[in-house]
Amino acid sequence: MIGRSLSHYEIIGLLGQGGMGEVYRARDTRLDREVALKVLPAAMADDPARLSRFAREARTVAGLNHPNIVTLHSVDEADGVHFLTMELVAGRNLGELLPPDGFPAERVIAVAAAVADALATAHAQGVVHRDLKPGNVMVTDDGARVKVLDFGLAKLNLTPDEESSDTLDTLTVTRAGVLLGTPWYMSPEQARNGQVDHRSDIFSLGVMMYEMAAGKRPFEGESTIELLSAVLRDDPRPLSLLRPDLSVDLDRIIRRCLAKEPDLRYADAAALAADLRAVQGGSSVSAATLELPDPGLDTSGGRAAGSRPGRRVAAIAAGVVAVVAAGAFLLGRGGGDVATPPGGAGSVVAVLPFENLGHEADEYFAAGMTDEITSRLAVIEGLGVISRTSARVYEGSEKSIREIGGELGADYILEGTIRWDESAHRVRVSPRLIRVANDTQVWTDRYDREVTEIFALQAEIASRIAEALDVTILASARQMLDQRPTANMAAYQAYLQGMRQLRAPGFSRESFELGVQMFERAVAADPDFALAWARLASMNARIYHYGFDRTAARLAASRDAADRALALRPDLAEAHLALGQYYYWGARDYPRALAALDDAVRIAPNLAEAMLTKAYVQRRQGEFEASLESFDRYRVLSPLDPNVFVGQGETLGTLRRYPEAERAFRRAIELQPDDPYPYTETALLLLRWRGDATAARAVLAMAPAGAGNESCRVGYLVELLDRRFEAALERLDACGGEPLQAGSFYLPADLERGMALRAAGRDAEARPALQRAAAALADLVAAFPDDHRYHAALGLAAAALGRAEEAVAEARRATDLDSLARDALSAPVPLINLALVHATLGQVDPAVAALDEALAIPSIMSTAWLRADPRWDAIRDAPAFVRLLDRHETRSE
Repeated sequence: MIGRSLSHYEIIGLLGQGGMGEVYRARDTRLDREVALKVLPAAMADDPARLSRFAREARTVAGLNHPNIVTLHSVDEADGVHFLTMELVAGRNLGELLPPDGFPAERVIAVAAAVADALATAHAQGVVHRDLKPGNVMVTDDGARVKVLDFGLAKLNLTPDEESSDTLDTLTVTRAGVLLGTPWYMSPEQARNGQVDHRSDIFSLGVMMYEMAAGKRPFEGESTIELLSAVLRDDPRPLSLLRPDLSVDLDRIIRRCLAKEPDLRYADAAALAADLRAVQGGSSVSAATLELPDPGLDTSGGRAAGSRPGRRVAAIAAGVVAVVAAGAFLLGRGGGDVATPPGGAGSVVAVLPFENLGHEADEYFAAGMTDEITSRLAVIEGLGVISRTSARVYEGSEKSIREIGGELGADYILEGTIRWDESAHRVRVSPRLIRVANDTQVWTDRYDREVTEIFALQAEIASRIAEALDVTILASARQMLDQRPTANMAAYQAYLQGMRQLRAPGFSRESFELGVQMFERAVAADPDFALAWARLASMNARIYHYGFDRTAARLAASRDAADRALALRPDLAEAHLALGQYYYWGARDYPRALAALDDAVRIAPNLAEAMLTKAYVQRRQGEFEASLESFDRYRVLSPLDPNVFVGQGETLGTLRRYPEAERAFRRAIELQPDDPYPYTETALLLLRWRGDATAARAVLAMAPAGAGNESCRVGYLVELLDRRFEAALERLDACGGEPLQAGSFYLPADLERGMALRAAGRDAEARPALQRAAAALADLVAAFPDDHRYHAALGLAAAALGRAEEAVAEARRATDLDSLARDALSAPVPLINLALVHATLGQVDPAVAALDEALAIPSIMSTAWLRADPRWDAIRDAPAFVRLLDRHETRSE
């Protein structure tokens, strides 16, 4: 074939050959480019029905568009020769690159995540690879890209009879002699000629991951198909026995992929990719390359004379090299390889919760001691400090130091015990600093002090850690370390009780108000307690933000407390954080919020709380991608904080990246199963993504008891969208008549009751409830004329009562008060409410116009929600509404 032309393709040279045919390098003379050209086997070409089916299904493969998937250009015929054309890229297959001892963990994770991404895209289109193996995964010469070859082609080469055959031989060779699978990468069901679906590819990827990590395949025995089923009944040896440096999480992921029963594997490749990146500790942070073997290496593993190790080569692969040129292969953190912490830190320390050896009631004191040591370490430049939120996950954990350090990305672990004898006014602390790499003790001590010396003790412990790690404490940091926040122990105890409420899971008015009381008690006992003033400011701003109290007095209390903290301690990072939260949660002045947060991080480079708040502020400004990047940076110091996964889930959901959002919420649930908020957010997401009330109801059923107001609201919406109106009304009754509210909405129970009754066709019963709601909302609008939530709700109540002019005016007032220019995250809510007001009034065109805008921007609205929600029934059959849904139909995996 070399030197011959097929149509407008000039055959240049042979690249490889196999069961699927011969592969050549060719030049496309029309487009003046090189391609890979694969000549199909004669057995296929001679069977018209088989060839027709192949061409039809190959079009599906050609439709796959992903940077990690080969691009299939065409299925052609010339001079009686049938062939495929694909894009050609120089590189080597993964099998050629595998070193005898396996890749480093981060390489394993990065390659596997790239392949899993490719699988997720193919599986979503109904294409299963069926022959995934290192030989079908290419790495480009620069090591920057990973590409999967021959997607779906093994399946396409089967005849219908061969697909259904129960003859074992057809698993490897068809009657035409075409190789359809490689035994050692086949799933058990594929080896037994059972039903094969996308989970078979996940099994094959598991084998590849094991081989990349261990340098060998996970199963021993003869490589014959007759022995494969028996061999696959044996579990592989744990990776930890072969590579002690690999994380237990990587071993867990691989073993889940290798589950013999498909139902026990990952449900889909997207979930696998997410889990791999969770092990990395976040999304990609830097481009990475794979070192290609030097061409001077001979096949026996020896090095030829004159060769140089580590040199990247430029050679065309001996096998098929038809891969996509575009796309990048990015690496994040993994296996304990942590990205550089803020401030250029060289060593990363995690302070685990100190074990309380005193009374159970003193637990808050032990937790406070842990937190304060963490805070003092955070001001030391040159030291990375894992946030308290992630570190406290290991309270009471039986995991080893190496496991904990690997999961947190920490080089050192500080743990210890504390006993507070309140009657004797003494505290005994025994800290231990342990090096993660070899689980050896670097430093330990025992302190028995008067409780009044607690702050000096915290500073001393932080200093000893810095000394042990050879980190120089600058004069400015030394001054902050030596500061005593208060000399009043009653004030300090009240402060610790307030912090307990500040960091409690979930959000409720009762918890926030209790926190305010504790901080107020602290500053009453010591008016110069700057740290307590800062936290009081943050708590008041939080109450205002969540809509529990939108009075001017509450907002002024937040600002006054922040100013008091800054006046007392202008060098206090938490004071600048409090000011930033006031501007964010209260004044909604986002540029000033970011400036204050930057000041906080400048003072305390490891103040993770400020980094997280910055991510929240950025999405209010409409910088959603920047917000996601900030969440990722925050995860460097807090890889196990459920709040960051909730924040990412909310942001991804707003961007309608629903599969990623769901994985983030479920990760938050795993990390903190007693927090109801991730459950309610997951349920809402399932309604927006697929309109799936059954799945949403199941998630809510798993939520912890006493989930409160938000659970009532979401439960009501689940039943409403499922058109179970009585169940929706029961959900409202369970809320005890309390309004359903948050920072972006306020919905009296009577309003929701009236809307549900109207949707059920019970207008006469709805009217009294709606009238009560409208009257109450009118009072709120008069009292709080600048709160968009009350105007929006009043507009909806008036619309349901048929008061069209008032309804539209109130709904428009809400959109004016909360515009997109002011708040890109919350503004779509009053915009959607305006659309619902118009729809309730039967005004099709303005309703569709408002929805068109809400669907065109990042928002909580989706076509799936619109299709399910009965409140849109008044305009459901209008042609403009139908066209709107078709135009904005959301594609999901």
